[in-house]
Amino acid sequence: MVVRAILAATLPAYWLFPNVQLLPSLDGAFLIRAYPHPSDPGRHMSRITFYRRLNTNGPVQRQSIDEQRTLSQMFASIIRDEDYAMSTSQQLTANSGSLAEVVFGRNEPALHHYHNTYREALGLELLPLLEAR
Repeated sequence: MVVRAILAATLPAYWLFPNVQLLPSLDGAFLIRAYPHPSDPGRHMSRITFYRRLNTNGPVQRQSIDEQRTLSQMFASIIRDEDYAMSTSQQLTANSGSLAEVVFGRNEPALHHYHNTYREALGLELLPLLEAR
């Protein structure tokens, strides 16, 4: 089955405008929601929920549950230790006004899409793509 092959090799990400990301996996899904702070545009609260699909074709496999738990813990640690740490640093820099612009790397296509979608919704000009030097 094509879907099984895709999910075995990658983790697709669906962004549901304006604040939800859905990441399906073979055994369930991750749901990430970001809520803006009501009075501070530099802050937000996020909620991450891990869903597990039950196996209806037989007994629950303990190994599958353990693998899903490990994957969920790894995902949560990456979000906490890398993404949140980097976004905190980026927000401090943005608040300082010391940089006129920020360039997102090629490995962050979701950020490119995210920012341009918000810019389009706000009636702003889209950010240009830069050629590699």
